[in-house]
Amino acid sequence: MNNESVNNEKKEIKQKPLNIRQQKFCDEILKGKTQREAYLVAGYKFSDDNTMDHAASQLVSNRKLSLYLSKKRGEVEKRVDISREKMLRMLSEIAQDAKTDNKYRDSTAAIAEINKMQGYNAPVKVETKTQETVFDPAKLPLDVVVELSRLIKKIESLRTVGEEHSEQAGIEKIKIDQ
Repeated sequence: MNNESVNNEKKEIKQKPLNIRQQKFCDEILKGKTQREAYLVAGYKFSDDNTMDHAASQLVSNRKLSLYLSKKRGEVEKRVDISREKMLRMLSEIAQDAKTDNKYRDSTAAIAEINKMQGYNAPVKVETKTQETVFDPAKLPLDVVVELSRLIKKIESLRTVGEEHSEQAGIEKIKIDQ
């Protein structure tokens, strides 16, 4: 691809602004959201997770969007005067200085951050366990136990009255298994 075609391509992209969803998608990516999260927030429709992931990946690969993202990231780097390379250099210096001062915890933390930035860490699987709650009536306050007893007696008396009315009306009893 020669310089003229690259310039023409850039002009064409500048002429057609991003649509609302594309803009929202890019904004969310720039905020640090994953492609999937940005895709959802932007309001795109999908039929399943694989379709969504593929479509989000396609969006990031879109020339117009990738140029926009690169431009915005460059603006941010200029504004804050820090680049990825500068951050990595700073963290490397921290790791080395901490190691020399026998502050191994700081050195390890700096190295861990470098690994995260470079994507060297494997995905972490987090398992959660739910604890089963066991109901212990003996631990209930006395006023609650008294109220429950009153309600149970009321239910039993209503059941008895209901059975009497059913017998008077000639309705068969239906046994309900508990």
